[in-house]
Amino acid sequence: MKTKSEHAVVIVAGGKGLRVGADIPKQFLPLAKKPMLMRTIEKFYAFDSAIHIVVVLHPDYFNLWAELCKEYSFNVVCKLVVGGATRFDSVKRGLAAVSNSAI
Repeated sequence: MKTKSEHAVVIVAGGKGLRVGADIPKQFLPLAKKPMLMRTIEKFYAFDSAIHIVVVLHPDYFNLWAELCKEYSFNVVCKLVVGGATRFDSVKRGLAAVSNSAI
């Protein structure tokens, strides 16, 4: 049984990645055959399997993320948060989703 972690991470992945010039944002591009965002989440999960993981995404990519999770059988529990109009807004929303005990 997992105990509640005192650790939390907010991963701000709400950008559209326009400078990369790919069909999809860079957080979904493969790195060693797996989307970069998944690799990032896995590293934090490996550090603490009870960590509270908050992922901030642009709302246009919630369905893509769900499809990728299914395709890669990715089941690390994350709280998804809708990104804001700016990076500042996205970070603020992500932090608001973290419990006070983890801040």
